[in-house]
Amino acid sequence: MTPKISVCIVNHNGRSHLPDSLPGVHRLSTFADEILLLDNASSDGSQDMFLSRIPGGRVVQLTENRSPGSARSAGFHAARNDFVLFADNDIRLTPEAVLELARALVERPQAVIAMPRVVLTERPERIQYEGAFCHWLGHMILRNEDVVLRRSDQPPENVDSMISACFMVVRSRWKDAVFFDPGYAFYYEDHDVGVRARLSGADILAVPHAMVLHGSGTPDLSMRPGVAYSSRRIRTLIEGRWRHLLKNMSARGFMILLPALLTYEMAQLAGVTVKGWFPHWWQALRATVRALPEIRIARRRIQSSRRLPDRELLRGGPLPFKPELIRGRVGGMALSAMNSLSAAYWAMARRLL
Repeated sequence: MTPKISVCIVNHNGRSHLPDSLPGVHRLSTFADEILLLDNASSDGSQDMFLSRIPGGRVVQLTENRSPGSARSAGFHAARNDFVLFADNDIRLTPEAVLELARALVERPQAVIAMPRVVLTERPERIQYEGAFCHWLGHMILRNEDVVLRRSDQPPENVDSMISACFMVVRSRWKDAVFFDPGYAFYYEDHDVGVRARLSGADILAVPHAMVLHGSGTPDLSMRPGVAYSSRRIRTLIEGRWRHLLKNMSARGFMILLPALLTYEMAQLAGVTVKGWFPHWWQALRATVRALPEIRIARRRIQSSRRLPDRELLRGGPLPFKPELIRGRVGGMALSAMNSLSAAYWAMARRLL
């Protein structure tokens, strides 16, 4: 039996995306009895476009554009159904994909979140990602990233982190007092949600048989092949990773991994300085220091309720850097050295966690 589903579309000035995404949203109305636009203070008239094309749709209007996560949290509380689908405004949904996500969650009562296979509209021959895992240095490892697209009849698989472009959550299974942490500016906010779900003992599912198309994303922020790193992207990546580690890693994990984490930070600082990104690193550091009191409160809440040790969550492997971040012979040699050091340290540290 298909549960009642609320659909939440996250939007900020997405008028250019909505003509492509709303037809798929409209087709969901045969079984989704609530469709919401979570609008982050848009000024382009996209709210009116949504209401004109989605009969019975409702706008949840935010007065400022704090972050996509803030909009998702607003939708989490505003939706009336237990099963809630969240999708960015450039995601092209199909009824088949949404029903597959719901079916996976119904069949796996231990699971709190399910994600589809995501494929870029501009690269339809390859998978963008199918869920994610957790690198021990604090990064997110995208599952099946850039793998050639083939039909999949694989059953849902457990993963250890989530990507928020499109996902379904069962609200009654979410255990933390906070959904999306408003302290994240952009990057790692979804990684934080996924890790907290896993630390609470819940499962997260990647559902390969459910597939959605992903559009061009947010200018200056969304990760797309070959796109240069903007200042906002650099700062939010660095700041988000630090916030994730400070909140979610156990004290024991920090003690064991600290030498490698410090080495990585020194290498990161050297890299951003060479690339002329030191001001962005400095902005991230200042923002993180200012946020330490609230991070400390969140950490106490998360660590007191965790059910999963670090060793069951963290993975090794190459650093998941985008090709456009590492260019030239020197950059390639530096990445190779970091990967070798990382592998050697992880081989020792994972036995101690």
